[in-house]
Amino acid sequence: MCTKAVSVNVRTLSEKLQVPVAVPQTTGRTTGMENREDGDVLPTDLSPVITHHRPREIQYMRWGLVPATTVDLASVPAMFNARAETLTELRSFRDLIMTHRCLILNRGFYEHEKQVDERVTWKIRPVGEEFFYKAGLWTTWRGAGGQLIESFTMITCDPLDTAMSRVHHRMPIILNKAERRLWMNPNATKEQLLALLKPCAAEMYTIEEHSRKLLKEPKAPKKLKRDNDNLLF
Repeated sequence: MCTKAVSVNVRTLSEKLQVPVAVPQTTGRTTGMENREDGDVLPTDLSPVITHHRPREIQYMRWGLVPATTVDLASVPAMFNARAETLTELRSFRDLIMTHRCLILNRGFYEHEKQVDERVTWKIRPVGEEFFYKAGLWTTWRGAGGQLIESFTMITCDPLDTAMSRVHHRMPIILNKAERRLWMNPNATKEQLLALLKPCAAEMYTIEEHSRKLLKEPKAPKKLKRDNDNLLF
């Protein structure tokens, strides 16, 4: 569920938005720095975001939220996505919507669907814009030894009766220009922000088949042992 995205060329992104790229504060695999297109962004990779604290700068953060209160990194569950429906109930997320919002930037994402005996991978790309701007939450974790991890989670919602619902039961919150301005507004109210957490218009994306693979490869037929004494030809 929303755990593989298409990276952006961060140099192109920086030029388009006319903002600098900050040196990553967190160690990890960085995507989008190479001069190539369509690289994959996976959980625990570093990916470009813009926070409402520093809206004039692109930052690299780790995909997979590490709560600031974490004591043992090894015990942290996977927090790659946060459900919009329970955002204000869970301790890890409930305070971040007012204090630590971000836009997650990429050129698309993948979803998987099971069709009878096949696994179909769909690629979802933006329409009308070069990038998706997805709603996210971020935080900073500091270890006792001085280790620092800046990380984020992607907010998802029920796609309801949209084109995405035929592909997957969850989708990221994709914001249009007016919505992302509100999401980044430090004076926005909680009610205004929560109202943004809904499926985007179907006109904002396109869905195309990326790959198709059998779930279980057919077994090779057994070779018949020939009895040379009983050949008919």
